[in-house]
Amino acid sequence: MTNSRFFVKEEQVKSDIINITGNDVNHIKNVLRMKNGEEVMISGGNNTDYHCRILEITDNEVKLSIIEKLESDKELSARIH
Repeated sequence: MTNSRFFVKEEQVKSDIINITGNDVNHIKNVLRMKNGEEVMISGGNNTDYHCRILEITDNEVKLSIIEKLESDKELSARIH
């Protein structure tokens, strides 16, 4: 599993594909130098994370295939009074 995590808006998640655009494309491509086939974690809002594999990297977009959809509970379990 990878340590790389990116955040997307819900509308970027389409059934089994996620499209990343904007500044994250440059970060994935040129800073992390990730390649097709590498795996990343995506936080998609609504307490949902996605374990994904990179399908394609272009100058404007990174296309990911969803391997697994995970329900995440980021809320604290303790109540604050």
